[in-house]
Amino acid sequence: MTQKMSNVKKIQDNVTAKSARKLDPNNFLKKLTQDQKEYITSFIGDNKDDLRKTVYISSGGKYYKYVDFILAFVYKMGYVPVHPILNLNYYVSTIAHNYDKGEIVRDCFSLIDGCNELWVIDEAVPDFGENPKHGLNKQLSTFPEGVLMEIYYWLKTRPNDPIRFFTWQDIGAPKYMLHDKWSLIKSGSKNIIEEERNPGRFAIIDLGSSTVKLTLCEIKPDKTLDTLYKKSITVNLAENFFKNDILQDAPMQRTIQAILDFQQTALDYGIVDIVVVGTGVLRKAKNIDQFKLLVKKETELDVRIITGKDEAYMIYKAIEASFEKLDKGLIMVNAGGGSTEVVIGNMGKIEQHSIPLGISEINEKFIKNYPIADQDYLKIKSYVKGIIDKNIKKKSRKDYYLVYSGGELDYMILTGFPLSDFSQSMSHPKMITIKKLISQTTKMRAMDLDQLQGYMPTNPAWMNGAIASNTILETFAEYFGSELIIPSNKNLNDGVLLEMMK
Repeated sequence: MTQKMSNVKKIQDNVTAKSARKLDPNNFLKKLTQDQKEYITSFIGDNKDDLRKTVYISSGGKYYKYVDFILAFVYKMGYVPVHPILNLNYYVSTIAHNYDKGEIVRDCFSLIDGCNELWVIDEAVPDFGENPKHGLNKQLSTFPEGVLMEIYYWLKTRPNDPIRFFTWQDIGAPKYMLHDKWSLIKSGSKNIIEEERNPGRFAIIDLGSSTVKLTLCEIKPDKTLDTLYKKSITVNLAENFFKNDILQDAPMQRTIQAILDFQQTALDYGIVDIVVVGTGVLRKAKNIDQFKLLVKKETELDVRIITGKDEAYMIYKAIEASFEKLDKGLIMVNAGGGSTEVVIGNMGKIEQHSIPLGISEINEKFIKNYPIADQDYLKIKSYVKGIIDKNIKKKSRKDYYLVYSGGELDYMILTGFPLSDFSQSMSHPKMITIKKLISQTTKMRAMDLDQLQGYMPTNPAWMNGAIASNTILETFAEYFGSELIIPSNKNLNDGVLLEMMK
């Protein structure tokens, strides 16, 4: 037995010893109330044949963006899907197995063993010489290696169980369907999009200093808004920016690649009406024209630069609209990579501030080592307070709601902030006291970078700005005398959506 397997066995034995329980169905039911027994047993039949069969989905990694279409197709066919990207989360499993591809493949085999059928999905089906699908056939040897492994494992271990092949046309992925609203035509090195615009469905790509965000939306006939899909990619466009306010080549290329990926995702959903907005460092960049030309050349999309004032106002209005009834004033703080936007509103009167204070800037100037030393934390806090003091004169706003926007609700939930329920806005179900906020941020400053990134394994780079963001929020809350803080997921995209709906 290898040392690695021996260590795993010890962990398994230890966990089993602690968690093993002796229960049979009757003893289990004795622990429940009569109502619980009746409710639970009503769902449990005697015939397992009544259960739907499970299907393992095998497809190339580049097709994982179609996972929603796959799931819908499998359910429609009357089966239950088992998809490795959802069950294993490849990023997490890769880290857990120290990048050992063999172990990751073994996990896939474990999932396959529990399924009734194997379904392989690709742009074409294998060319077996029978019933060709009008050009949708290709040599089996051209399928991805991971897919070939799964097929071979199935044939070796389950030779008598069904294996089926489907194309994306079978699944119904919009990119592969003949669509009367749009078409993508390749001409040389450029993609020319011809479209018959559908104003009810559109995409927004938000280029921030750290993150590129995508939102796909549809306005229904009853004027309600349906969000079809959301995703973000950390690109750190502000890398090495603040020395001379010039965007560097590598960050620009990362950002353009993210735009291309999101443009393709929009097309996969049948969406061609795409708005690209830029904020943060793009407002300051001396070479902004060069960047806009590069984006135009690679994507055929124009970048609309949103001023700090407009960005703050749009986010504020989206937050304000989410409250059923505002019984207090409202302070919105949105900390980006290169600037922090603040809007203070009460009884229809609005006061706006675009502050030259950003998370990326604080990282570059102050955060060199982890854990964060107390003296470094105090330097950051003093710096932040000085900039707030210089830009906002009226301090006390104790009777105002302080809303910290830009994905902060998800962030605080993931990182274990002790949140309490908040009932004034369905979009803002949680709040936190200043005392509990400081307690949690103090714990996080004592962590190394690996521990911080462990909170968000699917996007670890996002956590590189955690300490800076926490300190900005702390300082604003203390500055305004806020006892309660409301974390918000609202961002510029929500403001743009509200504007487009109107």
